[in-house]
Amino acid sequence: MTAHPGTRDFLLPPLIILGLAAAFGLFKIDDSVINYPNLGSFDGRTRMDFLADLNLPRETGVVLVKRIAGQLVPSERAMFSYGSVDGESLTHQLICLVMGIRITEHTIAFFINAAFTILCAIFSLLAGYLILRNGWLAIPIFALLAAFKLLSPGLIYGMPDMHAYMILNPPLVCSVFILVMHFVRTGRKHSLLSLIPAGFLLAYTGHIRMSEALIALASLFIFAVFLVWLGPRRKKIGGALLAAASLLALGWASYFGAVAGLRAQRDRKIVFAPAPSQERVYAPLFHALYISMVRFDKPNRHDDGVGSNDFYTAYPEAKAKFAEQPYFPGTKNLFRLFYSKEYAAGIRNLYFRSIIGRPWHFAGFLLRSAWDYFLFLPYYSWSGRLSSQGYIPNLNPSIPVDADDMSASVRHVHTDWILNLRWKYFPSSPLFYIYLLCAYFLVGQALYAASAAGSSDDAAPLPILCLLAMFIYFAFCSIVRILVPVHGQNSAVAFNAIAVFNLIRLCESTASKTVRARAPRFAAAAVLLLLGAAKVIAWEQRRQAVEKARRAEREAAQIVLEDKIAEKVERIIRLIKDNKAGGKRRTEKVFTVTESEANDYLQHWIRAKHGAGGVDVLSAAVHFEMERIVSAEAVVRLGPSPLQSLGSLRRYLNMDNAAELRLRVTSAKGKLLADVRKAKLKNITLPESLVQEVLKVVGEHQRPPVDFRRPFDLPNGIETVEVAPGAVRLTVAISRPE
Repeated sequence: MTAHPGTRDFLLPPLIILGLAAAFGLFKIDDSVINYPNLGSFDGRTRMDFLADLNLPRETGVVLVKRIAGQLVPSERAMFSYGSVDGESLTHQLICLVMGIRITEHTIAFFINAAFTILCAIFSLLAGYLILRNGWLAIPIFALLAAFKLLSPGLIYGMPDMHAYMILNPPLVCSVFILVMHFVRTGRKHSLLSLIPAGFLLAYTGHIRMSEALIALASLFIFAVFLVWLGPRRKKIGGALLAAASLLALGWASYFGAVAGLRAQRDRKIVFAPAPSQERVYAPLFHALYISMVRFDKPNRHDDGVGSNDFYTAYPEAKAKFAEQPYFPGTKNLFRLFYSKEYAAGIRNLYFRSIIGRPWHFAGFLLRSAWDYFLFLPYYSWSGRLSSQGYIPNLNPSIPVDADDMSASVRHVHTDWILNLRWKYFPSSPLFYIYLLCAYFLVGQALYAASAAGSSDDAAPLPILCLLAMFIYFAFCSIVRILVPVHGQNSAVAFNAIAVFNLIRLCESTASKTVRARAPRFAAAAVLLLLGAAKVIAWEQRRQAVEKARRAEREAAQIVLEDKIAEKVERIIRLIKDNKAGGKRRTEKVFTVTESEANDYLQHWIRAKHGAGGVDVLSAAVHFEMERIVSAEAVVRLGPSPLQSLGSLRRYLNMDNAAELRLRVTSAKGKLLADVRKAKLKNITLPESLVQEVLKVVGEHQRPPVDFRRPFDLPNGIETVEVAPGAVRLTVAISRPE
């Protein structure tokens, strides 16, 4: 018995989309893409603590709990600059409780990956059935979105933390737009109840990151204004929009009502210790805006320290106040200052003062940011397996990133991260430029079509209204990205969603008129296009293989050169280690090591000791300066065991830790004093009390123990260590056999 055509058209497209998702492996997680070091929460705890919290329901039987300092506390007590941070953990704690599985980095990445795929499928089906009036068109929409996802897996699920949820909003918000349009324009009752789960999901993403929900709500409000303005029957449309807003609000309220119910169930089962008085924290919104304005200056000074140092100069009394009232009891840490009402108000005043005082500088910043954003959209949509939590991954390693194009906080540390994008960093693949031209053509044509929505007295067609809605959301994402450069995943997804939808819309409108008469020509053109694409891809793969082989040869030659230079330093170290101090016959010998030789040896040592003992040094460099000053920077990855051994210092550390140290070295008669002048961890200057605590812990781990806070004995007969610009000289008393 043959199925009815209407039934077939309704059932087959969703099944084919599901099959495509499985065939493309869209629910599969690739371990090498998951960005382990950046997994964590914004309340300052380590990755291991974060995962332990997500698995607490297996122990407690309830959700929305955390463990701080060995005690169970309600998750809403862990406040940070974005407010309550329990939204990101709720989903995974529920999965742990209901399904009884252990939450890991893989399950988190799988959830984000699967949620994005499902939302893209929903958007494709709604766009096909309700906007283009042909459910079969949902298949190519989903297939092209899947292709985009496969081209940039690092963008989609390379960052399993709070920022990764940003990529869920574009397909979700576009789906809500379609439901609202369908409800307002057609008045179909079967779309009535679909708005409640839409509001529920919007509230969920807002619980994770409220700024994302605010972008969505602002877009919906502006789109509603356009619907009333463009509609021929404004009173009817206004009433329908009011009903749609009520249903979305009901879904929003139902989500937070469910969260309140989960908290009430938790509080009935667990009796928590009384909460200490906790003042409100303020999100330093204008801090990010303020420090971004200097990112094109020469030299580029984009760094958190720009905002804090300017605030200290303008408001010294606030700095003094918070130095006396620390955030963490028993410390003099100024951490609390940056999330205080005083800092929020002060940095806002500095931001507007800077704009008023230097209007042309601000105008130049906006123009250059817009150009940077123009380059960013296709670049970040071609990110492949690379990902970066806050900046842009370097897709062309053959072109070194200039220091002026990196943030000061990652310069000399993460040389594969870009802050300010330029043409020269673009991928060398010709396919990338084909994609760039096609994407911008489709988005530009979509903008032209959307701008003509109100040029006629008739109601705008649904596909044009859909493009208008998507552009409104894209505009809000773009404003945020232009002003604050370190995030933009949602705008990259929205950019490609517009291009894909407009491509299918154009194909549908063209094919409906000409495809029957010119089917053979279209078929021949399609075959030629596929053959040409296959040839270009094959040529590109060969070119990349040759380039990869040449790059490997250059890298191997560089390693050989570094190893030869490192041999000299290795011989000096071996000679000193074998020296037995205190012998009767001694000869003084002076060894000189230049800065470049020392850094070459460090690279050699990093390769040899990679990951030893649970401590993985990712990069390191030293500099010998005037007045006996030594400065160093390094990025160190700590495993679970080293983290556990650091005691109270654990709260300041994560898996990856960028550190800077500046000290003055004084030595004489076999003793050395290292006076720490400056120490920074994750670009935050450490207070003196914490520096002393670190020196104590490090000294206790030496064999034998050493007190680095006082002059200590140099080992193996070293008499003096003299630091001069670009070199260090060691005078060693070499013992001779009798």
